Amino acid sequence: MPSSQETPGLTAEGPPAPSGGRRAFGRFLRELRNGLGWSQGQLAAKLAVAAGRATVTRETVSRWEHGTRFPGPFWTAHLAAVLQVFRYVLEDLGLP
Repeated sequence: MPSSQETPGLTAEGPPAPSGGRRAFGRFLRELRNGLGWSQGQLAAKLAVAAGRATVTRETVSRWEHGTRFPGPFWTAHLAAVLQVFRYVLEDLGLP
């Protein structure tokens, strides 16, 4: 059930990851995060602030990095901003 801060369809989980690109995306996300010296929890906190929604957790970031889930379009935009990359770079890795 969505929390009061979530909008249906904009959860941090996003859709299940399609088979193509999930490893590439997860590896790229981990490399960007590590390059900035951030933990998964720090990235989650920065995303929550950027989006104004406290729905991203360390576990969510871990799922994205392991390729079991992909962020949806809402979170892709915030990931790009927080990680300082163009959104199309993330989308080219197979994101919806």
